Amino acid sequence: MKTMSRALLVALLVAALGTSILSFAPTARAQEGTPTLRFNEPEIVTLQPNVTVNRAFDALAGDTVEIVLSRLAEFEYTAVLIGPDSAPIGLERQADGNVLLALDLAEGGRYTLTLQATSGSGQMLIQVNSAAPVPLAMGETLADVGAAPLRFSLTPDDPTAPSTLALSTLATREAETLPRLVLTRSSDGAEVLSLNPNMIADLTLGLPQGESFVLSFEPADVAQQVRIVWASGDAMPSTVGLPDGTNGMGNGSPPSNTTGVCQVYFGGAVNARSGPGTNYAPPVAQVPAGTTLNVSGHNGDRSWYQVNYNGQMVWVAMFVSATEERGDCSALTVANYPAPPVVVAPPTSPPSGGGSGSPSPTNPPSGGGGGSSPTSPPPPTATTSAPVAPPDASSHTFNVNRDGTSQFQEVISAPNGDTEDRIYVTIDLNQGVGNQTRNVTFTLVCNGAGSEYVRWGTNPNAPGLTCGGSTTRFFTYDSDTQYYYVKFPSGSGYVNYTLIATSSN
Repeated sequence: MKTMSRALLVALLVAALGTSILSFAPTARAQEGTPTLRFNEPEIVTLQPNVTVNRAFDALAGDTVEIVLSRLAEFEYTAVLIGPDSAPIGLERQADGNVLLALDLAEGGRYTLTLQATSGSGQMLIQVNSAAPVPLAMGETLADVGAAPLRFSLTPDDPTAPSTLALSTLATREAETLPRLVLTRSSDGAEVLSLNPNMIADLTLGLPQGESFVLSFEPADVAQQVRIVWASGDAMPSTVGLPDGTNGMGNGSPPSNTTGVCQVYFGGAVNARSGPGTNYAPPVAQVPAGTTLNVSGHNGDRSWYQVNYNGQMVWVAMFVSATEERGDCSALTVANYPAPPVVVAPPTSPPSGGGSGSPSPTNPPSGGGGGSSPTSPPPPTATTSAPVAPPDASSHTFNVNRDGTSQFQEVISAPNGDTEDRIYVTIDLNQGVGNQTRNVTFTLVCNGAGSEYVRWGTNPNAPGLTCGGSTTRFFTYDSDTQYYYVKFPSGSGYVNYTLIATSSN
C-alpha cells in the first residue's frame, strides 16, 4: 500500500485569467512605456549622460539568460539589471569594459535593464539570449529533472477542446514527490499554478480550451524522472496509468474531510486581497502556511473564497495549490465585494476623477468584481477608491553602503495620501585613508499606476528626473549627506518605488 504522500492526488481546474506578458517567439514585454527586447536578437542604442535608456524582458524562475553589452565607441557608463522584486542584480564587466554574463534567474517575472552614459557618449549593442521551451507532444513524455531547469510549451492540437495534464513521479525511493514546478499561461505570462517540492507525488490538471501554457520544472536537489501525460478531453482515458496502476482517480480517500464547517487550509503562504481578483492590488495581507480559516462566502464561480483573517474580511484564490477546501462548502452563498480599484488613465489636463481604460464611463462603476459577476445577491452600489499611500515620517533616512549597492523602498500616491517623500541620504566615509570619497549612482525604479507622473531629484520644488532615470553624485568625508525628493507634482496614481544606490571609487 502506498504511503500517504504517494497516494495524494490533487485535481485542479486552471481558470483562464487574462492576456499576454510572455510570448515564446519569444518577446518580452516591459512595464508601460519601456521598450522590449526580443530574446536572441541584438539592438543598438545610443547612450548619453543624464539620459537613461531602459529595456526589459520577461523570464521564468530557473531560466538561464546571457546578458551582452558591447560598446561601439569608448565611453563610460552605468548598467543595472532590476529584478521582479525591484532588487538590483550586479553586471560584472570584462577587462574591455563590456558585459558578457550568464545569469541563473531565481525569480520569474519582469527584468529591466537600465543604462546611462556617465562620461562621453556613444552606441552600445545590447542582447539577451535565452533558450525557448521544448514543445510537448500529446501523449506520454518522460522528463529527467536534475540540475538544469526544464521548460515545455503546451499548445494543443485542437484549440477548441479542453485537455488534461497528469504529472507523476517514477519513484525509485520511498515517498518521492514531484519537484518544484510552475505552470504559466503563454498568452499573458500569468502564473496559474506554483507547486512547492515535497508536497505531492501525483497531480492532475484540467486545462481550458483555447489556451497555451508553459510547464517549468526548477532544478531538483536529487535527479528524478517525472511522467507527463497530456491528453485531449475533460478526463484521462482509462489506458493512461499512474505509477500505482490507477487511471488517475486515486485509490484512497480525499485528502480532507467533506463534513463539518467549510474552511480553507493554507499549505503555503497566500496573498489575501480586498476582493476576488488579482486586480485588487496590492494584497492587504499574506496568510501564512499552516493556517486554517473559516469561509463566509464565494465570488460566484467559487474560484475565490471570502475568509476572516485577523478580524478583516479578505479574499483568497482557491485555484492555487497552496489552498485546500475542507469541510462541507456546498451551502456557501455569494458574498458581496467592492468594485476593483479604479486605475486613472493619463489625463491631458489636471485630472478631475474618472475611471480606467478607454472608453471611460461617465459615472463611477456601481459595484461588482473581476471575472464572472455574481447574479445573486446583487452587487453592492458602493465603489472602492484608488489605493492611497498612508502618511509617514516627514523625512526618511537612507544609509548607503560605501562599497556596494543599497536600496530604499517607499510608496506615494496622488491626489490623496502621501504625495511626496524626502529622503536623507548619508554615507559613512570617515573610516581612514581609502574610504573617504565615493561616486554614488542613484537610480529610481517605479511600479504602479501613474509612474509617468513621478519626479525626483535634489530640487525640492522642481525635481527633474523621471522613473528609470539615474544621477551620480560625488561624496567626500566632509560632504557625506544629500536630500533627494520623490513626488507627484501633477497627475494621479499609486506608485511603489525603489531608490537604488551603487557606490564606486
